[in-house]
Amino acid sequence: MILDNKSSIIRIKQSGLIYTLLFVVFIMVLLYIKKDPFINLGFSKTIVTIISSTLYAYFIVSRYIKNYNYFAFQETEQKLIFRYYSLRPFNKTRKTIEIEKDKFAGCRIAYSKMKVKQHLILYKKSAEGLRQYPKISVSAVSKKNLLTLTKILNKFIQE
Repeated sequence: MILDNKSSIIRIKQSGLIYTLLFVVFIMVLLYIKKDPFINLGFSKTIVTIISSTLYAYFIVSRYIKNYNYFAFQETEQKLIFRYYSLRPFNKTRKTIEIEKDKFAGCRIAYSKMKVKQHLILYKKSAEGLRQYPKISVSAVSKKNLLTLTKILNKFIQE
């Protein structure tokens, strides 16, 4: 079985492109208009530009903090395979975690403060005891897919 968040990633990338395009067009229109269109509201073009730039910066920073990842899970006969990579700019390292089914010890979903980010934490049995893998950001995975994933993974927990 293969489970991924390809459609969510496409939606996230498209919304980022649309917001960027709208921001650039809005700023360009403000630059080329001679008359202040917001003077009746008590704002100059400079204030409107600063406000819109601040809102756009907030959008970019919030997406950076959430650290959206492409995430794919595949179940083979012997292993559980987790593939992921960050959508952050300049961070295109693709990572893979492979865990043998008989050594899989469990997983849990961890939330950051204010539930801004979600992480999948995987555990594996090893000779030294229980091993925890690095957190995988699953903020871009839908709740339905996350629930399906946890149900599938709970089947493989060995006592």
